[in-house]
Amino acid sequence: MEPLTKIVVNCPDLYRDRRYRAARVSSLAGGMEWSRFVPHYLLKVDSVDFVRSNFDRDPGVPAWVLPELQKTPVVVVRRGTVEQDRVPVGIRGLERSQRWAAYSPIDAIQQVVTPPQLLEGLSGTSYSEMSAIRRLRDLLAAWRWFTRSDWGPGGSLGFELATGRRVTTTRSDLDIIIYADRYLPRSDAQKLLASAAALNLALDARVETPACGFSLLEYAASSGGPILLRTSIGPMLGNDPWQPPNSLEAGLDTNDKFLSGTPGRSTSLSF
Repeated sequence: MEPLTKIVVNCPDLYRDRRYRAARVSSLAGGMEWSRFVPHYLLKVDSVDFVRSNFDRDPGVPAWVLPELQKTPVVVVRRGTVEQDRVPVGIRGLERSQRWAAYSPIDAIQQVVTPPQLLEGLSGTSYSEMSAIRRLRDLLAAWRWFTRSDWGPGGSLGFELATGRRVTTTRSDLDIIIYADRYLPRSDAQKLLASAAALNLALDARVETPACGFSLLEYAASSGGPILLRTSIGPMLGNDPWQPPNSLEAGLDTNDKFLSGTPGRSTSLSF
């Protein structure tokens, strides 16, 4: 399958995303630096530099990591603190249990692709034979009215579209990422879910704000009370996903689909 990155990455408007999640690139001596990395962005990396950096810091890197990176040098930005020269990322292997939380050196990053860009690139491709793509096309048609926020495929489907590597199955949920840099009315969230339900879609939709991430389903079902917010300092309960997190409230034990993995630890969380 032809990867969409050939269509998306070379687009002249690659970095035209909204301000808070812009992936603006500056040319620097010795590499490139992004002003912002956001969960679910896909990064193409130099596998040699990437592995050398992580092996130097942690000799216990699983044996499957290097072969997988050599085959498909694409990682996903996970939730965490972006350091001056490193970005928290996750790596997926062939098996569902093969997930590894690591860091990518800034200089090892060669390209970046966002879920909304994958959705834009979908219009110029022909994947009608794939059930996951058909479901995504159906959802795109049903959500045409929704222009408040950019959105696109994440998880296995996003990885598949960006790399051309078949990882989805007929049982795969449709993972959707909505980047809501401004308030999302609960009525809109409810309408989005109703549209997906009318199509009989198994939807797993996450909303990302400048402050945190949360479940679209939980948000739509709440009446203004606290919901689970996934922040860079840990999961917490909160009423306003658009407010910066309070570190004193963090510390709940939860899973975040690979985005809150402990660096240097294997995890069974799905991608």
